[in-house]
Amino acid sequence: MSEKDQRGLPEVLADHEMAVGRLYRAHSERLGEHREFWLRLAGEEVDHASWLHSLFPLIKEGTLGLVAGRFPTAAIRTSLDYVEKRIADASGGALTLVTAVSVATDLEDAMIEKRFFDVVDDDSPELRRVLARLAASTREHLERVKALRSSVASF
Repeated sequence: MSEKDQRGLPEVLADHEMAVGRLYRAHSERLGEHREFWLRLAGEEVDHASWLHSLFPLIKEGTLGLVAGRFPTAAIRTSLDYVEKRIADASGGALTLVTAVSVATDLEDAMIEKRFFDVVDDDSPELRRVLARLAASTREHLERVKALRSSVASF
């Protein structure tokens, strides 16, 4: 993996986290009854991006070790495109809670299933720490979205 590719990977993940945050903010604007739920998730997605941004200086210094082929960058970019489309959908038209929860479940589950945040022994300690936090928080988001789905009779 080239140095240029290594520098781009955490940025793509950070961009993805910010986009998911914008999506959840759009959900909060359309689904007033559950506004606080979506705003909380949106804020946490911004936190995730800041955790990734904390890695940027280490990458620039060359002290951050990434395993070659570690991140499925193409999958992250594909997911980012999907999120951007869902933001446009949520902002421009009718949005139901069923749709919002389904999209959120798919996104959070995909991040876990695609193993975007799996920790590899050869990764640097700082990267392992950040990715472990992201994985735990993503699993928590998925559980909270599933709990919302369970609490709503229309599902």
